[in-house]
Amino acid sequence: MHIAIATRDDACLKTADLEARAEAIRYGAQQLRFSRVELQELLGANYRQSTIEQIHALTEGWPVVVQMIHSAAGLDHDIDKLLQGLRADHSTVTAYLTEEVISKLSPELQAFLMDIAIVDRIDTSLADHLRKAQNSQTLFSEARALDALLLPVDSVESSYRLHPVFREQLLERLRRTSPERLWTLHAGAAEWFYNKGDLVEAVRHYILAGQPEQALEVVARAGGLFIWPHEGLSRLRIIMELFDEAFILSNPLLSMIQALLHVKKGNVFEARRIFDATVGPLHCDSRPWDGDPDAPLARDRLVMESLLSIYEGREIADNVCDALEECARRLTPEDGSVALGQHCTILCVAYLQRGNFAKARHYAELGLPAFFAGGSLFGALYLYFHLGDISFSEGDGAQAEHYYKAAMELARRHFSDDQDIKLAASIFMTELNFETGNDGTAYRNVANIPIQLERHEAWFDIYAAGYATVAHLEYAQCGLEASLAVVEQAFAYAGRHRLDRLEKLLTGLWTELLIKADQIDTAREVLDASEIDIIHYRDADFTQVAWRERFVVVPAIIRLLVREGRYDEAQDHLVFFTAQAGHAGHRRALLKFEILGAVTGDLAGHEDTVMEHLDNAVALYRDSGFIRDFLNEAPRMTQLVERYIEQMAGASAKHQQRAAAREIVERLKKEEAGVDEVVQLLSDREIEVLQQLSHGYSNKLIGRKMDVSDSTVRFHLRNIFAKLNVKSRLQAVSVAQRRRLI
Repeated sequence: MHIAIATRDDACLKTADLEARAEAIRYGAQQLRFSRVELQELLGANYRQSTIEQIHALTEGWPVVVQMIHSAAGLDHDIDKLLQGLRADHSTVTAYLTEEVISKLSPELQAFLMDIAIVDRIDTSLADHLRKAQNSQTLFSEARALDALLLPVDSVESSYRLHPVFREQLLERLRRTSPERLWTLHAGAAEWFYNKGDLVEAVRHYILAGQPEQALEVVARAGGLFIWPHEGLSRLRIIMELFDEAFILSNPLLSMIQALLHVKKGNVFEARRIFDATVGPLHCDSRPWDGDPDAPLARDRLVMESLLSIYEGREIADNVCDALEECARRLTPEDGSVALGQHCTILCVAYLQRGNFAKARHYAELGLPAFFAGGSLFGALYLYFHLGDISFSEGDGAQAEHYYKAAMELARRHFSDDQDIKLAASIFMTELNFETGNDGTAYRNVANIPIQLERHEAWFDIYAAGYATVAHLEYAQCGLEASLAVVEQAFAYAGRHRLDRLEKLLTGLWTELLIKADQIDTAREVLDASEIDIIHYRDADFTQVAWRERFVVVPAIIRLLVREGRYDEAQDHLVFFTAQAGHAGHRRALLKFEILGAVTGDLAGHEDTVMEHLDNAVALYRDSGFIRDFLNEAPRMTQLVERYIEQMAGASAKHQQRAAAREIVERLKKEEAGVDEVVQLLSDREIEVLQQLSHGYSNKLIGRKMDVSDSTVRFHLRNIFAKLNVKSRLQAVSVAQRRRLI
């Protein structure tokens, strides 16, 4: 005989002996639940997969509710409406729970279950705290019969959760019968979670308790803007989603956090709009450390203004940097090492952007151990990027590569899926490879950089390095049209996000590319229309402008003056900016200005200054390995460096200089030979195909004009693409035109 017994309480059944002899099998609530596979078998003929997934999420496979849904849907009820009303007070489920479950419990147990329903998970200590009682463990034991509805979270059953449908019914009863009790319970839960360090749950329950001001106070006590390095951006976004939008915009602290989240998504313009509308302009006369109760808010305001300026490429005034430094000095151990690391990062980038590399390095080296001490590998990773950028600017390519690779190794081990990190690494390494003449390696990484810059977080230095490097690489590989397409795309992005300083940098880049292509008149028109004046960059206040902007705009203007034959003006500016770069330790800029000085002196007939500039330039190359600016001036530079080698022949103390100069000449000649080699590699037939391509003809039309088949044209095109190292017809024509092959 087989007997099946269904019961919620089996204490009176003597089944242990039968179970030991394998003559009885116990099926608990967990075994009776429908799995996803079983639900698919039961409902798959009638419902979409997404609907079945929704049913499983709502019911967790609870057979009673699954049967109710299945039966109701069988009566031609709208399934989507049925699922939406599953937790409604008037639903069939509500009636079942009320009649078959809740009403059969003792009043004390009913009250207990309603009290604990306000949290997702609960243990004895939290239940005692909420109820201001000490008997929660006893009541949990009494509720064991509800094993389908009160579920253990872990194996020792010290933590529990209520079935979501059951929990919603309990909460609805509590809202209806005792709303004041509900608010009191939420406030108690908020206090509990705050003391346990769970900021998200603390804020959630204070808001559910109708106390958004208390939730705001929790956010302020937890660090305000500096919750970000402790909790992470994802949890910070969750916290902000809990607040009402109107409440956020009425409060400066929450508005700044909202602005920070927009910055981190790349929406710099929206961040600036929120900050200016709700916080207002920064007044650095107020010192955020003088015992003012609003001092933390003033500090956050200072930090957020600095961050916005860093991302926008705006000037960061001396008094702002001074105030940031004072804030960093006044951080206490209670503030934590991560807070110190964040302050140091902001100061590092602020000084790096201004071109004060010594101070930038100081704060990077101060922030690194702070991040490691606080366990923030993410913060340390970005400081490695900044240290690499500093070394790159100072003309130490090997050290820059060391720091970039340290950052990339941390990313590989801990943040392999972070696309923002991948973008920064790609841009920095591409820029370094381009500067050291590794064009092939650099060009492999550029295809998606402009698109990625629009999709991921980037600050001004990343925009500047990314767009400038990609544009120059496109010019070297594909000619002016391809490079200007990059600039045009960048202008569109900068315009949408109101990045005024980036637009000025792009104007300088545009001018530079036109000069390279010998379009001097057009370059002058572009520069004049922009109202950019080099005199502004000589103003003392403009030392606060991002160095990358100066590094692009100023050389472009000087080069234009040289091409227009205005040598004295160009020389005057070169003297000023060479001295400025030397004083700042900006050896990368110094190399560019020394080479420009040599070219200008040669054209103006000032032989004495040519050799002096070349001597300095060769020394800078010897230390940095940066060859790009020499290559940009070929073939004139080949002749100048060869003359320099001849003049140094008798100087025994200059043997290292001569060796470095010979390396430069070899590389320059190799570059020129590469062009000649391509010319020699192309056959007459391939040159003819290129000429037809330049008219925009299709393969079929080219074949007809050359009296060959389509497959023969495709064969020639494959060979042309390989020899010119290009991937498209447009690139092939651009390269051929630039190298005067057609």
